[in-house]
Amino acid sequence: MGLLNIYWDISQLEEMKSKLQKKRDEFAETQNTFIGQQNLLTSVWKGDAGDLVNYRLSIDKDKFETIVRHMDWQISVLEYAINRYRQCENNVLNKVRRVG
Repeated sequence: MGLLNIYWDISQLEEMKSKLQKKRDEFAETQNTFIGQQNLLTSVWKGDAGDLVNYRLSIDKDKFETIVRHMDWQISVLEYAINRYRQCENNVLNKVRRVG
């Protein structure tokens, strides 16, 4: 594995991580807005109607939370891959230093 290939792979992984982090942050912001709207709706609707609205919105809230958790997991996998490539980069540089 050449050093230029390692640099290119690291830059691609970091770009993917950056894009995913941005999408995750946008999604989390949408989730927070949704929770605020849920709180507003449940304060307006009382009784059985309020319970139904709260139940339906809690299902959607769970979906948001699941998606955000999955994005967090994907980000951690990318961070792991970046760290492994950095270790390869250091190994190659150490070999070059020993030879050179």
